[in-house]
Amino acid sequence: MSPSECPNCGHALATPPPASAIKAQWPDVKPNKTLDRSVARCYQCELAQAHLDYKMEVHHGGRKIVDAVMWYFAIWGKRDHTNTLTKISRS
Repeated sequence: MSPSECPNCGHALATPPPASAIKAQWPDVKPNKTLDRSVARCYQCELAQAHLDYKMEVHHGGRKIVDAVMWYFAIWGKRDHTNTLTKISRS
């Protein structure tokens, strides 16, 4: 496996977008200032983890759904307009 592949799933690693791009896409998310955005991360694994966090929060009543997946948006922004996470109500 090459260093540009995720050791967990084999997908290609990607560098997260700059914090300024995330702020433009999702204004109420405060991008993690400590995140090294030059480090490649596995979007697929993090999306899967965010989906799991979302489903666990729904199972436990759903009062903090946005809080449960905010880390994902702070890293990747609103990258995919078709995935379940971007359909979360902001209420």
